Amino acid sequence: MTVAIIALFMSVAVCALIGWAFIRILGISVRGFRRQPKQPPAHRANEPSIVFRLATPEELAERDRIRGTTPPEGDVETYFENGRWKNKVQGHSRASNVHETRTAAVSAGREMARKRKVGHVINHEGDPVQEHTRDGNDPQPAHG
Repeated sequence: MTVAIIALFMSVAVCALIGWAFIRILGISVRGFRRQPKQPPAHRANEPSIVFRLATPEELAERDRIRGTTPPEGDVETYFENGRWKNKVQGHSRASNVHETRTAAVSAGREMARKRKVGHVINHEGDPVQEHTRDGNDPQPAHG
């Protein structure tokens, strides 16, 4: 008999809990009326609805980077130093890559210049004469 009373009490408690959950989910208050949805705050007449501002230099640089419209860096330079052929972007202090032979360095430098859409300058070993080459996609005219 006690087991039946406990089972009856448990089933009533579970039904009450389920009913309470449905009331909360449906948004019904204790009095039986549906809750009113919250109204957004009223718009004040003296506050502008749209605010314009100028982009910061960092935002402009990021936009240009994403669009791919950044101005090209310096030309790619192939030069001989300390017994090795090196490629670097003019204006930078360190070499981008190092090669044992002139042919490998020139082909790598030409590929770098093509990808960056800039010119390629080849400094000959021990000779002050330079060789300039430009791809057809360059925004700058060829040196002349």
